Amino acid sequence: HGTIWEYLENRNLNAINQSFARQFVGQKLPPNPRYDQNRLGAMIGGPIQRNKLFFFESYDYNPTGQNSVPSSASYSPTAAGYALLSGIPSVSQTLLGVLKQYAAPAPVASGSTVVGGVTIPIGILPIVAPNFSNTYRLLISADYDLSGNDQLHGRYIDNKTSSVDTSANLPIFYTAEPVTSHLGTFSEFHNFSPNIVNEFRAAYNRFNQSIVVPGFTFPGLDVFPNIGINSDLNLNIGPDPNAPQATIQSTYQLVDNLTWIKGKHELKFGVDARDLIAASTFIQRLRGDYEY
Repeated sequence: HGTIWEYLENRNLNAINQSFARQFVGQKLPPNPRYDQNRLGAMIGGPIQRNKLFFFESYDYNPTGQNSVPSSASYSPTAAGYALLSGIPSVSQTLLGVLKQYAAPAPVASGSTVVGGVTIPIGILPIVAPNFSNTYRLLISADYDLSGNDQLHGRYIDNKTSSVDTSANLPIFYTAEPVTSHLGTFSEFHNFSPNIVNEFRAAYNRFNQSIVVPGFTFPGLDVFPNIGINSDLNLNIGPDPNAPQATIQSTYQLVDNLTWIKGKHELKFGVDARDLIAASTFIQRLRGDYEY
């Protein structure tokens, strides 16, 4: 027997959120913000050998897409502001070039800041970036009736998530953030008598997550640092401040449980032994911070 299913939700099907609509009272409503979610999958199971060996498999795919918008506005100089900055003798043209490369001119001035005695017009820097998460889940299961008193069970679970690390301020510094997880188990159930049952299980689990730093170069430095222009622009230039980091975790497990039913009472005894090997890399602010 098998099952196929799909769940769909997107901006074209969703009703407009009222808190979103209230921001545009008396105006034409813009389209719904992007939020597209789809989940589709299938299951199938049945006997391989009649009354003896059985299998079950389940797979589903869950892509979710939306827009990433910062919680507070960032600012950059307008085109006129950049022209004024270029004419200030004390301004480093190299560093100004980096600012121009990653922070586009603001389309409209909404304020100003003073650099070297010169008033520089600044405005909100539009930041709208794609943000997605694609998840894959696979389950494979097999059950074997070895005899009237013994059953064998095997399970394998494979989960993968491909998403975007949006911790950087500017979308150009966003990177892929893969997460993988694998779990395999083998179990043996033995009936010593109608009221005494033993379960033995061996399992292995591996988890892997990695956040990398994209290969951007910075004039005069070996790595691209994090540059915060916070007092006036609320702008951070550079990759995720906490990158690079990675986690690899492996867990080995042996379990044995004995269940004894005595009249109206049920007693359970057991042991659970685990070996956890976890390696991680996380050196915060490894690439250096420059705050202005």
